[in-house]
Amino acid sequence: MAVNSIPNQNIPNPEAAEAWACEQAVCLTRDLGFRCAIVEGDAQMVIRKMCTTDDKSEIRSIVSNVHETARVFDNLSFSFVRRSQNAAAHAIAKEGRSFQAQMVWIVEAPLEIEAVVARDRWWVDPPD
Repeated sequence: MAVNSIPNQNIPNPEAAEAWACEQAVCLTRDLGFRCAIVEGDAQMVIRKMCTTDDKSEIRSIVSNVHETARVFDNLSFSFVRRSQNAAAHAIAKEGRSFQAQMVWIVEAPLEIEAVVARDRWWVDPPD
C-alpha cells in the first residue's frame, strides 16, 4: 500500500480534482517501479474518461497526461468502485487537508487511514 497526499488549491471543480488525483496515483505507481496496476476511483465519469483516448472534456489534458504516463506500464487499468467501498480515498483526502506539503507513506499510513482501509478490505472480503 502507498498513500500520497498532495495539497492543490488550484483545481476548478470536483471532476478535475478526481482526474488530478487519478493522475497523481498513476505517477506514484510509476515512480515506485510498478509495471502493472489497477487504479480505482469512485468518480464513474472520470474512470470512463481514463479508459478512452477520445476525450474532449475539460479534463482532456489530465486524461492525456495519464495516457502518456501509462506507456511505461505493461498493464494499467482503471476501475470504478462505489464510494461506500472506497472510504479510504476520502479519509486520505480529508487527512491531507491538514498538510502544507506533499506527504507519501509506503507500506504504512496514518493510523486513521489504516483503520479505514481495514474496513474497506472487510467490505470486499468479509471474514468467514
